[in-house]
Amino acid sequence: MKKKVHQGYTEANRLAWNEAMPRHQAVRKEYWDQQFSTPGFMVQKDPELSLLRSIPVAGKDIIHICCNNGVELLSLKNMGASRCLGVDISDLAIAEARDRAELCHIDVEFLCEDVFRIPSGLEQQFDLVYFTVGALTWLHDLESLFQKSYDLLREHGMLFIYEQHPLTYILAEDDDQAHKPTEIVSSYFVDEPYIGREGIDYIGGTIYQGLPNYQFTHTVSKIINSIIQAGFQLKEFNEYPDDISMCCQGIPPDLKLPLSYSLLAKK
Repeated sequence: MKKKVHQGYTEANRLAWNEAMPRHQAVRKEYWDQQFSTPGFMVQKDPELSLLRSIPVAGKDIIHICCNNGVELLSLKNMGASRCLGVDISDLAIAEARDRAELCHIDVEFLCEDVFRIPSGLEQQFDLVYFTVGALTWLHDLESLFQKSYDLLREHGMLFIYEQHPLTYILAEDDDQAHKPTEIVSSYFVDEPYIGREGIDYIGGTIYQGLPNYQFTHTVSKIINSIIQAGFQLKEFNEYPDDISMCCQGIPPDLKLPLSYSLLAKK
C-alpha cells in the first residue's frame, strides 16, 4: 500500500511540475543561460556559500537531489567540484538543465528519476549529497530519503541541506490577503499532505488552475531524527532570518524569525 501511495504522490507532482516549468522558463530560462555563459558564475550566496566553501566542494563528487533546472549544481561545478549529478522528477526541468549545461560547456550530468528510485549502481559514488530550498516539502518519506542519501555517500561523505524553515509553512504567505504575515494559519504538526490545486508558478507569479500536487510539512525534529536514524552524525545545524523561500517577505525584518536553516551531517 505504501508503495502505491508513494507512486501516486510522485506521478502527480511530476505532472504538476511539468505543467509549471514552461511558465518558469518563459521568465527565467534566457536569463540563466546568459548568466552561466560567464565562466565561474554561481547562484549561491552567504550563508550557504560560506558553508559550501568550508566543506569544501572543490574536488568533490556531488549529487544534487531535487535539482530542478540545475542552476545550483552548475554553480557547484563552477566552484571546482568534480563529478556532478543532478536528479529530479520533472522531465522538463531536466531537459532545461541538460540544454544549459551543453550550451555553456559545463560538464554536469542530469538524471530524470524519482529520488526514491535512484539506481543502486550509484551507491557509495559521492562525497556530498546536496539539498537546497524547496526540496523536502515534496518528499513524503524522510526515513527512506535519508537512508538513500546515506547509501549514495562514500565513507566520511557529507549531507548538506540549505532549506526553507518549517516555521514558514504555518505562517500566512505574502499573497494571503486575509491574514497578517506573522499570523499562524496552519498547524505545525500535520500528518496528511497538503493537496494543492493552484498553479505553482512561483517564478512568474501567473495564476492558473493547476494539476493537483502534494506537499508535506516536516517538523525540525522529524528532519533531524530521520537523518540520525539513517546513520548520519549531525555536525552542524544553523537557523537564519533569511527568507530564501521568498514567500514571507511581508514579515518585518526586525522580528528575526527563523525562516531558513542549514544542516551538515557526516557518514
